[in-house]
Amino acid sequence: MLVAARRGLEAFNQGRFYVAHEAWEDVWKAAPPSERPYYRALIQLAAACLKIEQGHFGPARRLLERARGELGTAGLTPPCLSTTLETLLDDLEGPGPERPEGFSATWPPTLVLETP
Repeated sequence: MLVAARRGLEAFNQGRFYVAHEAWEDVWKAAPPSERPYYRALIQLAAACLKIEQGHFGPARRLLERARGELGTAGLTPPCLSTTLETLLDDLEGPGPERPEGFSATWPPTLVLETP
């Protein structure tokens, strides 16, 4: 399980968000119920970043809000991002930039995975 979590982390930090999503989904399926919200939040974060790159800002915002909710509801520590979920959400307000490079958030984001 730890190998797949690290594979997801490496992929995410290389901007390969789909690969990260898939790796973390494998971890989520095998994780004990108490850890599933954390990995589900990581999956949603990777999916949101992919949506941002595709220019689908509405779905990206919803996924980021879900990720924030998963972490908050479970009382879990957010992963250490090179930017914050709030900054990404602020960048998605209104019409926003046409490309993620125009965001005020660091793009592509990177993270340090804190396993529960």
